[in-house]
Amino acid sequence: MVVVPLLWPSVAFAAISERDVLFLTRALSFMETPKTDMLRLVVVYDPDDADSKQEADQFAAVIGDKGLKVARIQIDLSLLSIDDVEKLDGADVLVITSGLKQYQSSLAKLSEQKGAFTISGDLSCVEVGDCVLGLQSQPSVRILLNSEAASRAGVAFEPAFRMMVTEL
Repeated sequence: MVVVPLLWPSVAFAAISERDVLFLTRALSFMETPKTDMLRLVVVYDPDDADSKQEADQFAAVIGDKGLKVARIQIDLSLLSIDDVEKLDGADVLVITSGLKQYQSSLAKLSEQKGAFTISGDLSCVEVGDCVLGLQSQPSVRILLNSEAASRAGVAFEPAFRMMVTEL
């Protein structure tokens, strides 16, 4: 009985993994009529939060300087400190890292104003409607899609994808 509470925080709040990044980028290929064949992901992170910084670094490691081709979409990446979020421009997708819970709502509004939508490894961001898409791969794969947030952001996903995820 004592072991479960000790292990629970590491599972519930585990930093995003390479597998998570690959799943999230693959999920983007299921968008119906993306704006272009190129998506610019902007990862917003808190440089003073180790988990947030680690997630940003994980996205950078997986996507790299030359971007990542996923199905028909080329994904390019920029990292943006929460301290510089007013400089957000040109993003198609805003990744909200862990450690930014207090900023989720304002980042969701900002992304909508800029014509982008939000994704996160923090499923609570999707559950409250601040993120369109969220994913956790541990202990098992769980993908959430917030239909209302997607509608507000003007993004839709293919029916085959929606059958594989939990829609809220």
